Amino acid sequence: MFISAIIVAGGRGERMKSPVPKQFLDINGVSLISLSIIFFEKLEIVNEVIIVMLPEWIEHLENNILSKGSFKKVSKIVEGGKFRQDSFKNGLMHSKGEIVIDHDAARPFPGFLDINNMVKKCEKLGAVIPIIPVKDTVKYLEDDRVQKTINRNNLFCVQTPQIFRKKLCLRAYKRAEEDEFYGSDTASLFENVKIPVYTYLGSVFNIKITTDDDLELARAINQYVL
Repeated sequence: MFISAIIVAGGRGERMKSPVPKQFLDINGVSLISLSIIFFEKLEIVNEVIIVMLPEWIEHLENNILSKGSFKKVSKIVEGGKFRQDSFKNGLMHSKGEIVIDHDAARPFPGFLDINNMVKKCEKLGAVIPIIPVKDTVKYLEDDRVQKTINRNNLFCVQTPQIFRKKLCLRAYKRAEEDEFYGSDTASLFENVKIPVYTYLGSVFNIKITTDDDLELARAINQYVL
C-alpha cells in the first residue's frame, strides 16, 4: 500500500516573534522542519514526502535545506493556504498515497510515536489520531473568573501525525466545503461527516513548538533523549 507523508509547514509562527517562520528555527544545529523530513525519509513504510510551505519560503527550503541533504522521498513542495485545513488539502491533492500521514512541522519528534502500528490500525479502521490524557485539573473561566472544574476523565490532547485513508479524507473535505466548516485539525472534518476516528497513545515528548519555552524544551529533548 502506497503511503504519503504530508508535512504541513504553512504557518508563520507569529507568537514566536522570530524573523523567520518557526519551522526554520534551530534545534541544536538542525532546523525544526528538517527533523520531521529526516524522520519520514528514514521511515521504511513511507513512499513519498510532500511538504506544504509558505510560498515566499519555498526557495529557502529548497536552497538551504533540501539541497544540503539526500532527500529521495520528497516528491513535491506545494504552497500553503490561508488556514491549516487549506494547506493540508493542497498537499492531499498532490499525494499518490492510499494512506496519508498528516503531520505538523511544528512537532519535531514524531519518532516517539509508533507510526507503523498506527498505519496498520488505519488500514483496518480508516482514521487514527494520537492522543495523550489530560493530567492537570481543568478549570472553565469567564472574564478571568473560575466558573467550574471540568471532569478530565474523558479529556485528551490530540497530536500529529494523524493517519487517514485518502478516500475518506476526500469525502470529509467535500462535506466540509459544502458545510463551510473549518476545524482545528483534519480529524475534525471526519467528525463533521460522522466518519469514526480512532485513537492511539501518543507521547509527551511529541511536543508542539509554539513558544520560546517549547523551543528550549525541544533542544533539551533533542540533546538528551534522542
